[in-house]
Amino acid sequence: MPNFRNEQPVYSREQGFDMVICYDGSNRTEYVGIAAPGTPTSSALWSIYKLSYDLTSGGVAKRRYAEGSDEFNKIMDSYSTYSYTDI
Repeated sequence: MPNFRNEQPVYSREQGFDMVICYDGSNRTEYVGIAAPGTPTSSALWSIYKLSYDLTSGGVAKRRYAEGSDEFNKIMDSYSTYSYTDI
């Protein structure tokens, strides 16, 4: 489909993916996993990241990825066992 005049193409990594969201004790999003539709959470086909929050504003401060990679090779069921670092 062509772009409209002055419209820029947009890349969205999460478009068309299933998403699993895990919440912290304050009911804020803490872990997010994305994978192809229908992927079991027990399969090593997920990209997982962890959000950390700014203590002053309460807004998202950082997005850190499981094992420092946004590759689709993690198991969503094991999200809490990974180390999370910036990429």
